[in-house]
Amino acid sequence: MVALLSILTAAIIPLYASSMTGARIRNARADLITALRYAQDRAVQESREYRLYLNREEQSWWVERQAGVNENNEKEFEVAADSGIEKRVLPEGLEFQQIKARQPRDRNLYFIACYPHGVSDPAEIVVRDNRVRRGGFILRVSGPGGRIVVREP
Repeated sequence: MVALLSILTAAIIPLYASSMTGARIRNARADLITALRYAQDRAVQESREYRLYLNREEQSWWVERQAGVNENNEKEFEVAADSGIEKRVLPEGLEFQQIKARQPRDRNLYFIACYPHGVSDPAEIVVRDNRVRRGGFILRVSGPGGRIVVREP
């Protein structure tokens, strides 16, 4: 009986770990897509630029909206606090392996701008699970309307 339990436990633990890894990846992907779609929708509804910011060092992201223009005629942004999308961090083991997006001059960040006319900057975000060889996803933003496409690495 003990031998049977040991065999079953040894078989179930890897399956459980694999399913938890898959859940972490799916949740991170869904959270990023939700934040990006929120920024796209709000930019059109409010007729102002929204941005999804990505911080590779902190493995985090958040949404900001244009607050105005300063005396140097540069856009100023503020955290979209009423969005319900607070600053998020990738789950442990996941990391932004590569980000192809615009970068502000004064900060070591990346961003995807979403404009009032419904267009978004083209971008590519590669998220990898550093504990699993093929775990992760690639999120691409392109084309009219800022179409979002997700694929496996």
